[in-house]
Amino acid sequence: MLGQLGAGEVTPEAEVTLARAAGDLEGLVRLLLAQGCVPEAVAALGEGPRPVPPQQVEAPFREFGLLDALEAHARANLRVYGARAWLYGHFRETGRDADAHTLALDAVLHGTGDHPDFTASFLPRDLDWLAALKAVSPDWPADRETLMDHWAQQRLNLGCLVLFLLQEGLGERALPVFRRHKADPLRVLGPHLATRLALALPAAEAKPLLLQAAAAHIQGRGRKHYADAAGALRSAAPLLGHEEVRSAARLFVQEYPTLRALKEELTRAGLL
Repeated sequence: MLGQLGAGEVTPEAEVTLARAAGDLEGLVRLLLAQGCVPEAVAALGEGPRPVPPQQVEAPFREFGLLDALEAHARANLRVYGARAWLYGHFRETGRDADAHTLALDAVLHGTGDHPDFTASFLPRDLDWLAALKAVSPDWPADRETLMDHWAQQRLNLGCLVLFLLQEGLGERALPVFRRHKADPLRVLGPHLATRLALALPAAEAKPLLLQAAAAHIQGRGRKHYADAAGALRSAAPLLGHEEVRSAARLFVQEYPTLRALKEELTRAGLL
């Protein structure tokens, strides 16, 4: 490492210059910290073409007992990839679960994270923040209500709300929110997610949404869409009853008599 060169060979200033020129960030940070230049070491994290995540330089900061400086940097740069995740782990490591909870709740509310259903492209995808929040929540039912209230405020977030409700086993709470927004679940969710929601509802509320989702698949035309329609109907059999979904399948065949592939997919699904 450049930071291990003897003072007789290279001056400390020259070592810093060489490390910076070589792109040896960890070595550069270690040299600066060894020289007591903490602000300069922190500033070096933003010198490259991309801001450096705290994980990449944690070792020298830990070595010199200066994690507080790295924490302050991470707090000020939460949009840097990995900064939130590192900070969360640091809070957990140092027994500050209350701080970890505040960070995780803010992350979930603002859409960041690597959860397949709750990721927004404009913030770092560095952690499954929903799981992280649950791990430190002192009152998960209260946090859950906070999240639901937040997502229910805007029509744009209804898809996220539904995914969350389904994950929490609370799908039946979705339709009142759609009614409040005067929003069509099928239009907002699309047929796949609408089917998932319908299957979490009581049969009386599920039936119209399931039939609308199947019809939307059929209107997409093509064998794949017909297979999706058949799958949606078949998945509803335990909820609506086998005869009910077979009757729906027959009605679709009557409505679309020229779609041979639709009939074939319904037959393959055991619905005709």
